[in-house]
Amino acid sequence: MDNRHIDLSLKGKEDFAAAMRLALNSKETVGYRLYENEMTLFWSKTSAGDGFKELPYSMFPDDVINFVWGWLESVSPMSPKPVHDGDNEQAFRIYTDVWGHGKFGWQSFVNIKPIWAMHGK
Repeated sequence: MDNRHIDLSLKGKEDFAAAMRLALNSKETVGYRLYENEMTLFWSKTSAGDGFKELPYSMFPDDVINFVWGWLESVSPMSPKPVHDGDNEQAFRIYTDVWGHGKFGWQSFVNIKPIWAMHGK
């Protein structure tokens, strides 16, 4: 299915792993691209463009999940913390475009970025 759409905003490694398993959907991950504090995963390196980096070795889905989680723990959201009557903590967003692709065309299949989770009182 070409228009498989995902847009999840969650927090915690367990939810991250579950969301990534949905996003990976049996796709082999061959590389990634970092752009504006966001990681996009690729299933093909054909015409992947500038900034594409091959994974250092062939990874199983759990390896990809741990690789991306490690990156996610090392970055912060680009936007300032929201001002509201409550608390904020770092979370993540995993999403595709309307055609089920990542930001960089048909070779990419999912985008991941840190976001702020807002907790009301």
